[in-house]
Amino acid sequence: MNKTNTLEGFDVVIDVVSAEYYAEEHISGAINICGYETAFAGKVEDAYPDKKTKIVVYGPTSAEGKYALSKLLDAGYENAVYLAGGMNQWSDEGGSVEITRKYVPPKIEDGEYELDLEKSKVLWIGRNKGNSHMGTIDAIKGGVIVLANKPTDSEFVLDFNTIKCIDLAGDDSHDYLIKHLHSADFFLTSRFPHATFVINHVEKISGRTQSELNYDVSGELTMRGQTHTISFEAAIHPDQEGGITAQAHVDIDRTDWGMVYGSERFLRHLGMHILQDEVTLDLKLYFTKK
Repeated sequence: MNKTNTLEGFDVVIDVVSAEYYAEEHISGAINICGYETAFAGKVEDAYPDKKTKIVVYGPTSAEGKYALSKLLDAGYENAVYLAGGMNQWSDEGGSVEITRKYVPPKIEDGEYELDLEKSKVLWIGRNKGNSHMGTIDAIKGGVIVLANKPTDSEFVLDFNTIKCIDLAGDDSHDYLIKHLHSADFFLTSRFPHATFVINHVEKISGRTQSELNYDVSGELTMRGQTHTISFEAAIHPDQEGGITAQAHVDIDRTDWGMVYGSERFLRHLGMHILQDEVTLDLKLYFTKK
């Protein structure tokens, strides 16, 4: 890919970072079209339809410019290049930079937060031989306390009476499966309608970026009258509105809570009724500050 160390002779210079970082600082005279948007090439085409336009794209380092340049080359721009070293090198070498305001990323503030029941989603996935089912379970309450910018005491409760199966929606077998899940073979909802997860350990993982799972989480999960410790990694971040988002993929062994239906570890000659012991919970949780 072509690169340049100068901006002389080019028609347009495009800063490809998101708007808040462009507002923090950018090369003098550069415009902002975010290279991370799927519409990036289309926005450039709208502004500069001539594919012979001489364009320089850049970000903080060479990587962001290269990434955006690949999109422009695919779109047919013949004279597009990226700025070698990005704005960091440009600034270090005395290039002109405009600083308008300092962008301060959001952080997790101390305080008490409650679970947003409308926005939060819990998906479950169960598997048998050659097939799987996916559905939802509603949370009915939850909260987290943050001290020293770190989540500490946390709890949320799931209501098994709300369990649904997405892939069987509208099918005659949907209600049969849900009845089966409510039975003693699985959640025994008549006696134990809720599952409660109490978090007792949350630790940030050093060196993890916001693109990675950045916290170790462990706590006590209670179902069917039994409590066992589970541990997993999660992505926990502040949001722009002052709340907290938490996402995690959690695999549990259902037999630990007495759900042995279809498990060859406990039952024999199951034939077509073999189920995997592992069940997945996919968590997407939103907490708002009280």
